[in-house]
Amino acid sequence: MSPPDRLESWKEIACYLGREVGTVQGWEKSQGLRVHRHQHGRQGSVYAFQSEFDAWRQARKLPAVVALSQQATLVPTTRPRLALIAGASLAVMVVAVSPFVYLPAMKRFLRLDLALLARADGAR
Repeated sequence: MSPPDRLESWKEIACYLGREVGTVQGWEKSQGLRVHRHQHGRQGSVYAFQSEFDAWRQARKLPAVVALSQQATLVPTTRPRLALIAGASLAVMVVAVSPFVYLPAMKRFLRLDLALLARADGAR
């Protein structure tokens, strides 16, 4: 007879954690989810304890809460600073490029305007 908090298969483990079997198997490999195995024949059967999963979940929550609180303090200070730097850079570029774009156009406009004035004076 197994203990009441023992889970006897991947399906039971996944159901207890509220995820798909593949997700739970991935957590075993990458996140250190504790799953026990009986080796017999080619395939081994798995079992796990709910109390170990509860402890695993709790251990994973603590660093995440600390990381989120640190991230929350960084986000408001870095994004406005980044926007300020980007805006200032854009303004400097516009000021630096505008004489090269607008002065030739202004010269052409003034030459055309002077030529029209000269023609108008000559017509009188």
